[in-house]
Amino acid sequence: FYLLGWRHPFLFLFSPRHAPVRAHACRGRAQTDRQLSNNSSNNTMGQAPNDPSYQRIALLVKNRKCNIGGVECGFEDVAQRRLQAQVDMDYNTADEMSLVLNQSFGVFAENSWKIDPDGVRQPFVKYLTTEEHKQLQLEKQKQKAEKSKQKQLEQRKRQLGKDNIESAPRSRTKKNQKVTRHRRKQKHRFQAFSKWLVSTFKLEGKKVKILDVAGGSGALCWYLVMEYNFEVTIVDPQRMRLDERKASMLGQKLNPDKTPEELFLERGGKQVGCLFNADFCREDKDDLWSSCDLVLGLHPDQATDAIVDESLLHNKKFAVVPCCVFPSLFPNRRLKSGCCVRSRESLCEYLVEKDGARIKCEVIEDLPGPCNMVVYLN
Repeated sequence: FYLLGWRHPFLFLFSPRHAPVRAHACRGRAQTDRQLSNNSSNNTMGQAPNDPSYQRIALLVKNRKCNIGGVECGFEDVAQRRLQAQVDMDYNTADEMSLVLNQSFGVFAENSWKIDPDGVRQPFVKYLTTEEHKQLQLEKQKQKAEKSKQKQLEQRKRQLGKDNIESAPRSRTKKNQKVTRHRRKQKHRFQAFSKWLVSTFKLEGKKVKILDVAGGSGALCWYLVMEYNFEVTIVDPQRMRLDERKASMLGQKLNPDKTPEELFLERGGKQVGCLFNADFCREDKDDLWSSCDLVLGLHPDQATDAIVDESLLHNKKFAVVPCCVFPSLFPNRRLKSGCCVRSRESLCEYLVEKDGARIKCEVIEDLPGPCNMVVYLN
């Protein structure tokens, strides 16, 4: 069956599993096997030889097992779904390292390939042997980083023609530039959302009690209190943080003994440090839920469903601007068509389908994208 199994596709199922493969060197199989057998009594594979031709030792690993010096050695293969992988160790003559038998090693897979001594193309995998080797690798990385910083500093000195420069310029990668542009766009989202709320719900000149769920830094609540004199309460377990400009407009310079948050609370803002869920609405401490006229959620994340469900249950007006979808946290979200909710558009459609007769969804043009779709009940 074993011989016929390689020739016939059906008989291949009855062929035995591959036996562990002996370790062999890139140059000279017999010499390396002799070296391994001599060191097997000491339970080590020996230090790196001084000859450069033997500095590279390749081990062919199959089914996470390998036979070194006649003793079976187990490997913890992180390269999953690979029945065969080539483990390649680059020894340095100055490093005193040894491979202990019957020891588990973490194998770190790389997206590269190498040709083994038998001419077979195999995935290239590296692993660290001992703690000393790890320390040496960390030291080498630090030295490499210092050399790179020194090189950047010298380049900047040559460009500017100055010798009194102490630091290299900050690297401006494409990712940093993208984040900067995104922050500039999102800078005025609180003012845009506040104007849309006042015009859509017709709140101009009215005394309205608003519940800001997942208010975060408190910027939206700050605009509603300062510009429209609404009574707003933030429901968020994290403490709000106001920047210097908002703090100065509150009068922090006139009241240096008080924090910006204390001044904000005096102007009419409130904060409740808890999560917004069904228990919050059921307990209704200080009549916050029963007395509120409007529930807001600007990027409320995990509290999005709770805002819509509780508002529908108690017949409350709400406006939600979804941001993150979290498909792994909410796997039970399904559209009426049966599709899973994995995008921001499908999340808005899912929220509208909770009560399609009353809930509406539209795009706020003044609100910077991509999170500019609002789901609301007026």
